[in-house]
Amino acid sequence: MAEDKIPQLNLLRDPGRSMEEQVIQIALLQTSSQVFGGVFFTDAMDRMLTKQGMDPQNIGLIRTWMTDIGSTMDTFYKNNDPSSDPANQDPANQDPANQDSDQAAQSSDPANHNTGESMLGFMEDLMPVETKDISPPDRGKQVTFQQAQSVAGMTVMMLLFALTSCGSVLLTEREEGTLKRLFSQPISWNAILLGKFLFVLMVGFGQMAILFTYGEWMFRVGLFRDPITLIVLSFSWVVTGGAFGMFLASISRSSKQAESLASLLILMMAALGGCWFPLQMMNLPTILDTVCRSTMTYWAMTGFQNMLWNQLSWHDTKVLQALGWQCCWAAVLTLGAIIFFRRNYCRG
Repeated sequence: MAEDKIPQLNLLRDPGRSMEEQVIQIALLQTSSQVFGGVFFTDAMDRMLTKQGMDPQNIGLIRTWMTDIGSTMDTFYKNNDPSSDPANQDPANQDPANQDSDQAAQSSDPANHNTGESMLGFMEDLMPVETKDISPPDRGKQVTFQQAQSVAGMTVMMLLFALTSCGSVLLTEREEGTLKRLFSQPISWNAILLGKFLFVLMVGFGQMAILFTYGEWMFRVGLFRDPITLIVLSFSWVVTGGAFGMFLASISRSSKQAESLASLLILMMAALGGCWFPLQMMNLPTILDTVCRSTMTYWAMTGFQNMLWNQLSWHDTKVLQALGWQCCWAAVLTLGAIIFFRRNYCRG
């Protein structure tokens, strides 16, 4: 080195990755102390006192003292390096009782966490590092990762509750006697069921538009980046959710039974399908993973996640797979609704 100074370093950091920044700071501190020795401590003290506004003459005097102290500390650590003692390297020569007591003392000390935070703050002042915040190209997607999960998950779950309530209009009309008047008209039973299903779809489309508009306005998750994909995914989920609501209404004997059954099934499917938290972050057992994949909410969330996180269009293979499974669910539930509607509503 031409000068007895530690060079100024530039650290380009991502503000969203604070943990990685702390690891780098610790590594820089250890490396600098090993490379520069006593100069590291004196130079660090010089910078810290300068930041505090101390007079340069007094700083020079203190630097002279710190040079002697740094040299003494460097010599001390070299002569008392624990790694150079064979007894410390052999785990058999260490007392297990002392190890357990030291670990217990460290884990039970509530000040350890605060001490670690203060040490990190001290290292920021100690290291000659100038930090610059940068925004990577994919920063927008990473920042809105949790927000996108919340918006999509809550929309998928709440839409099921709304469509189930709309589907229960069949039960309400049967209990109030309105359905008998419809059966007396010169229209087919299938037309009555189709009319109720279209009503459920209209409500579903309206609620989906409101929820997504509010979510984009509040969280800026990029829902309208690809409007065609959004419309295709929304349409498939509204049809699937509407078929689910009509199926529950057709198999239930009363409105109370439909509400109880809907709450149980929807909350269960929301948890298993990833509406509350992304299942990709969990290492699920094979059986549980199969159960999660068998829910219609899982494929709805998969479609929206691929659109929001992976920036995929509706014609991508992964999105088409999610759409295909939703169509299967919609077909099965619609067929079940027709069968049970004829059995439970159209007799006599």
